[in-house]
Amino acid sequence: MKLFELVEQNIKDAVASFSKDSYSLAGKVLKRERDVNKLEDDIRSKFIERLNKGVGLPSDGILFVDIVSNLERMSDHSTKIAKHTLGMRYPFQKQTKIPKHGYVREVTESIELP
Repeated sequence: MKLFELVEQNIKDAVASFSKDSYSLAGKVLKRERDVNKLEDDIRSKFIERLNKGVGLPSDGILFVDIVSNLERMSDHSTKIAKHTLGMRYPFQKQTKIPKHGYVREVTESIELP
């Protein structure tokens, strides 16, 4: 559950950082990404350790590993959004004012922003 909560918060903060042009929220996303990566590694290691001890079947873990991988990938995407907000994603200078795109407005309205 911890991994899901971290990823969920990263997505919310990344969208908020982009829509509000908030460097502090973008920075939080980048810091939290380290925790997400470490937690993913820990989960995978524990899963492999359990399999080596004969607990569970490898076929049972396919869905589990896919879910963990997809959550980590979602967090990676939120990091890209945060880096774009900070002007780190592309070599050109970040615009001082970002236009409110329809998609960003739609996503922003569909989630609770901090």
